[in-house]
Amino acid sequence: MDDEATSDPYAFLTAISLQDHAGLEVVAKIKGYLENKAKGCRALVGRVLQGDAALVISERIVNMPPQIVPPMLRMLVDELADRRFSHYIVLAPMYHEVEASDDDEEGEGGRRKKPRVALDAYVHAEDEFVEEFAEIKFDYRFSRMKRVAEARNSFGDAGIAPSRRCLIVKGDRFPALLERLNEVLAP
Repeated sequence: MDDEATSDPYAFLTAISLQDHAGLEVVAKIKGYLENKAKGCRALVGRVLQGDAALVISERIVNMPPQIVPPMLRMLVDELADRRFSHYIVLAPMYHEVEASDDDEEGEGGRRKKPRVALDAYVHAEDEFVEEFAEIKFDYRFSRMKRVAEARNSFGDAGIAPSRRCLIVKGDRFPALLERLNEVLAP
């Protein structure tokens, strides 16, 4: 979606076939990364990644309302009319609110205690409804993140730690997901 006057995009949405592009190094790295992060469901995720799955990539500027998502998904489904994927993989950005921890607090073995997660929240409102249709889901943190943002870095009692939730929706459930998003995000 873009503004014709300035040609600056406000949002984009696409689906990348992990099977059609399996020969690309970047696709192999994405598959390996997801399998590595899927600790409790590695075998299930591995089977999905070996099949005809699509990685759904969606982004929009911060203050763009979620009501633009259903029309964008409808356009994507129309473009993919001749193609049906076994699964759709959505990597939903999340924030975990964490309570403050003091540097002096130590757990067993003299290690610093990890901050306790107080609340999970999706960055994009529509991902909450995508989760309703997910057959497989798992949370993961970024591999190269040094430490969690804590409350002592701000003026509040809690900090925010970014992460992702992988939501895997079966292909035959995707039309019902689109219908649900149309229902809840109607303008």
